[in-house]
Amino acid sequence: MSSDSAFDVFKKISAEIQENIGNIQTEEDAKIQIILRLLIDVLGWRHSDLSAERKHANGFSDFIITDNAAPVFLLETKRLGTITIDTAETSRLRHLKLSGPLLAKSQDGIDQAASYAAPNGMTVAALTDGTKWIIFKTFTPRSNFKSKDAFVFPSLDALANDFATFYELLSKECANKKLYNARFDELHNSRSFLSHALKAPVPEEEIKILRKSDLAFD
Repeated sequence: MSSDSAFDVFKKISAEIQENIGNIQTEEDAKIQIILRLLIDVLGWRHSDLSAERKHANGFSDFIITDNAAPVFLLETKRLGTITIDTAETSRLRHLKLSGPLLAKSQDGIDQAASYAAPNGMTVAALTDGTKWIIFKTFTPRSNFKSKDAFVFPSLDALANDFATFYELLSKECANKKLYNARFDELHNSRSFLSHALKAPVPEEEIKILRKSDLAFD
């Protein structure tokens, strides 16, 4: 499935979800009616790629997403409406610090997802109630992962308005190419990308052979 066809499916599913939102009351409702449909019908994962309710030392994870039996990312799910993102701008993708004030009320879920993912070698985790998505790296070199920004989609409208980012972060097609790494590298290390204007320390017109001084000749 291409990103374009995936987006067409997403728009159809999103409209159905919004029409039926009042009947999505439990966490299991959110899994069945929203999350699984997005994972399989939109993001292209197979049922056999999903491992549910796996036991860990500190609890049970909701979903581990695998590709050829290798773990790719962990998905921690919550009941619809129980994830809080303190922003009035709910219709667009936000880049928010994991330990920052806008995600303060979602810290328990973030910590829970990270505690399941990191010990099992998964560097990407997501926390979602189906309509809100917080996608983050569980490991960043030489720094605490919570000091870094996450990709935060506060609503289905935000997913629609920046679907390309959502698709490259979590789809099966893009996981094969590890495109999520490029997205996170750009987010966490933007100053090293050539899209930023570069300036030479020495202007080109000043680069020339200098005449030796009298002292140098001596």
